[in-house]
Amino acid sequence: MRPTDEQILIAMRARPAGIFTYVIKNILELEHGCLGITTASVRRRLLRLEATGIVASKNWGPGCHTEWRVVGGAA
Repeated sequence: MRPTDEQILIAMRARPAGIFTYVIKNILELEHGCLGITTASVRRRLLRLEATGIVASKNWGPGCHTEWRVVGGAA
């Protein structure tokens, strides 16, 4: 089951201090029943949300970890 943008935003808003991609993926699997999803698929969704201005990213190190925060008011 693929997570919706709304499920991703709900998972992120539950932890508003900023959250890494793999943590969002784990929350979606464990708390929202989105079994079998990959971190890469969550990252692609987050990049689309970032392009629309709903979330913002911050990179920690050269290509290792990306921290995400909700900045827009959708969903």
